[in-house]
Amino acid sequence: EGFDREHMRLPEQQERLIAAVCAANPRTVVVLANGAPVEMPWVDAPAAILEAYLGGQATGAAVVDVLFGDVEPSGRLAETFPVCQADVPSDPYFPGEPRQVQYREGLFVGYRYYDSAGVAVRFPFGHGLGYTSFAYGALRLAAESIALGEDVEVRVAITNTGVRAGAEVVQVYVRRPGTRIVRPEKELRGFAKVRLAAGESTEVAVSLGGRAFAHYDVARRGWEVEAGAFEILVGSSAESIHATATIVVGVAAAAEEVAGEVAGPDPWAPDDDRFAARLGRPIPAPDPAHPFHRNSTFGDLGATRAGRRLQAIILRAARSQTAKMADGNLALQKMFDRATLEAPLRSAAQVSGGKISLAIVDAVIDMLNGDWGRALRRVATRTRRESR
Repeated sequence: EGFDREHMRLPEQQERLIAAVCAANPRTVVVLANGAPVEMPWVDAPAAILEAYLGGQATGAAVVDVLFGDVEPSGRLAETFPVCQADVPSDPYFPGEPRQVQYREGLFVGYRYYDSAGVAVRFPFGHGLGYTSFAYGALRLAAESIALGEDVEVRVAITNTGVRAGAEVVQVYVRRPGTRIVRPEKELRGFAKVRLAAGESTEVAVSLGGRAFAHYDVARRGWEVEAGAFEILVGSSAESIHATATIVVGVAAAAEEVAGEVAGPDPWAPDDDRFAARLGRPIPAPDPAHPFHRNSTFGDLGATRAGRRLQAIILRAARSQTAKMADGNLALQKMFDRATLEAPLRSAAQVSGGKISLAIVDAVIDMLNGDWGRALRRVATRTRRESR
């Protein structure tokens, strides 16, 4: 899982297959079985795309039911599908150093980044189609203003305008115009799934608690509300907003405009200085691979000449155990090798069945670090204990 994902594209032969089949028959449906978003430069070629994710053993039967129309697909994307990998905010900094990954996006993960930065996406968070359509009516709030920490109920009328039954996921987002803190453009704060027959209408209610308007104040170490006017947006995805209303939170405080510059969204820290300012300290240097310790990996051993020799011995020993399972499959053998190299040194004691103790692991680590005296003392101590 993850070891073979060096990019976000499908394997090249699969993209060629999609192009060839769609050229022969434009009424092609592409069914994706994937664990995360993929690039889709071929998105306009098929008539439809069904995102099946990794559904387990019953996936095949479920996909057949959807393709033949026996079941109305009503899922919604819980993640954003970018146009390409370069649009992902973490792309320049991932996978990073062997012992450090910089999460420069901060609060702006997923749709919060694309929405705030105005970056176009392939499919937005919350998106999903079915075999029917829905219309949104007026948005009603239980109150025009609430006190800090108070709940409010959001109601919106939904009508199934299609010719068959289906389900819609009503999504409620909250936005703070003119904010003076760094926060996303808008954030999902509630949702409800409603099933309607063809032509049926209903009013969907979603309750927003006091935390729906709050942000975490790092300095105060608690949740705070920036009192004032908030926008409540109801839609069918992060991009498809159908109704909006305004509510004032913290009536007394909202009556006075707070002086100061409007912060607005700050979705990305593109340089070291801004990222360090956000951290509140200099960017820490990655921990070096050497000297080694119990949590060092067998892959880390490549940092020294002696370590590389031991690493080669360990890989040969591991391959003698996995060769039969790989049975000549080079891709599978590569996966086994990666698993070996990513294992911590302490795992040698855990998988040896008692043949290798942690004391022996520590002694080998001492030798690799050049501390032969300490290594010999460990071995002598273990020998005395075993002789008693």
